[in-house]
Amino acid sequence: MEEIKVKFLSSLRLKITAAFLMLSIALSVTLAFVSYRILEREFTIEVRDRLLQVVTLSAKTIDATTAARLADRLRAQNPNAGSATGDGKDTTDPSAGTNAAFAYADSIEKGADYKRLSEELNFIRDTKPELIRYAYIWIPSINEAEAVFLADADVLKLKEAAGRGEEVEEISHFGSTYDISTMPTAITALREMKAAVDDEFYFDEAYQIYSFTGYAPIRDVSGRPVAVLGLDVSSENMQVALRQVTRSSILVGIFAIVITSAISIWLGRLFTGPVLALNRIVLQFGQKDFSVRSHVQSADEIGVLSANFNNMADTILEYDRRMSRLLESFRRFVPFEFLHRLGKEDITEVFLGEQSGAEMTILFSDIRKFTTLSEGLGPDGTFRFINGYLERIGPAVREHQGFIDKYIGDGIMALFPARPEDALEAAFEICRRLRDFNDRREEAGEYPVRIGIGIHTGQIMLGTIGENQRMDTTVIGDTVNLSSRIEGLTKAFGVTVLVSEDTVDRMGTRDRFRHMGRVRVVGREEGVDVYEALDAPATSTLETDPKVRWVNREAFEMGVQHFAAGRMDDAYRVFKKLYHDEPTDRAVIAYLKRIIYYRKKGLPVPWDGIFRVASK
Repeated sequence: MEEIKVKFLSSLRLKITAAFLMLSIALSVTLAFVSYRILEREFTIEVRDRLLQVVTLSAKTIDATTAARLADRLRAQNPNAGSATGDGKDTTDPSAGTNAAFAYADSIEKGADYKRLSEELNFIRDTKPELIRYAYIWIPSINEAEAVFLADADVLKLKEAAGRGEEVEEISHFGSTYDISTMPTAITALREMKAAVDDEFYFDEAYQIYSFTGYAPIRDVSGRPVAVLGLDVSSENMQVALRQVTRSSILVGIFAIVITSAISIWLGRLFTGPVLALNRIVLQFGQKDFSVRSHVQSADEIGVLSANFNNMADTILEYDRRMSRLLESFRRFVPFEFLHRLGKEDITEVFLGEQSGAEMTILFSDIRKFTTLSEGLGPDGTFRFINGYLERIGPAVREHQGFIDKYIGDGIMALFPARPEDALEAAFEICRRLRDFNDRREEAGEYPVRIGIGIHTGQIMLGTIGENQRMDTTVIGDTVNLSSRIEGLTKAFGVTVLVSEDTVDRMGTRDRFRHMGRVRVVGREEGVDVYEALDAPATSTLETDPKVRWVNREAFEMGVQHFAAGRMDDAYRVFKKLYHDEPTDRAVIAYLKRIIYYRKKGLPVPWDGIFRVASK
């Protein structure tokens, strides 16, 4: 009887083990298949979204005026713009057209307009040559099932190769048509003139690869669509990733089967209370409570599993802490405010090409004569000096709702999303902190540090640039360039804080500023009105406090008006008296030198009243 009981228990244990094993294998295979399909779909969606972004942004880089001009010439030459054959290929047969028509297309393709569009299309394709196969521009045909080629990135290269006697594929000449009757996305894009991407990959028999196409309208300055940009994208990279996922899924499946086999045997031997207790711990751990530990202790497999779980939990907890420290470290390189502007919570959510536009105030600050100050310090001393200076600047920016986008050697570029006044108050706080820094340097017998600060408000673009293996965040736009140039003007005028007229106007008052005139900086044809912030604190005992210039502010601005009007004799008298009253005012000296030069050489004709600065 005892022997029968043992055999029964062994048979039951075997059945339980076999049942769990078969179920585990079935689940592993099913999960692997489902995971693969989900990943494949997610990859497809991601590629579609990325292509939609790329084709939309690329369409904005196409010269719409040139495209419109070519489209008008095409419609004037051939209102029907060809016909479709229904085979999905280029339907323009050279034998079917007149020599005059092809001569006209050839003359267009030799023209500057077509070459410009060809260059722009090749530039777009060359940004991602491993992904983008074809780049072209279509316009609608009278026949909705046809598209008419306005330009193709390959035409000029293929014609050149054909001229050398090489065998080339069919050339999509200017005005040739393409059958899109089986391409609903293309029909929609041309009919409704809106951005669209194929819903799924299609298999290209010629290239033995999956790909799909994205379309985006090319609009002129008024927003009127003039043509459609098309980009054919290869799925080769996605297929490589999916193959890697497949291999990983197989390995994970094999590993899962091995593990589940062991667990099945264990469950067959001991399906008792300790398992449930451990299960509760695992569930709690799965809810990211990495501090929980198993208190199940025994000399059998349950005890071993309990101990292994605790070891794993220790490893994961340490890894989680390291990841938290890593994310915190990333925030030192990428400000949280930058991520917030991109709509992200942390650096792991940021992808290449993401961008956002906004109006902000930009503050540039730079140390004057940094090379002289750092002479003899050596590498360690130089970095201690820079960091000692910058550790005072950073808090001043953050305390006034700004954030530092980047450190540029000994300078900074800071962004203030809220109010222009925040940037100005931050500049004043920087001056006050620099005064404390300089007082200590002067006590130690060292030269004081002098800085220049330029402030400008306008539209900017924040985003990520680079490539998949190395990305960086950046801020671009004319606002950034002009802010940097205004900071450079502080050297020419010998002032600490210069503010653009755009920023001053947004503050609503000019009482705190001295108008320095209309200045043309390097890299810009138009002049820009700049103002000195007279409230700026002095940064050292050797610097004249800007507040003393309050007394002569009206006279200075009168001299600037004479200068702008070309009345150099009147301007000379005003600035000469100002120099007599305040000989340390370098802005007065700068104007006097320029006035003396113009009185001697004569004014340029025509005179625009702009003070020109030759260097940054």
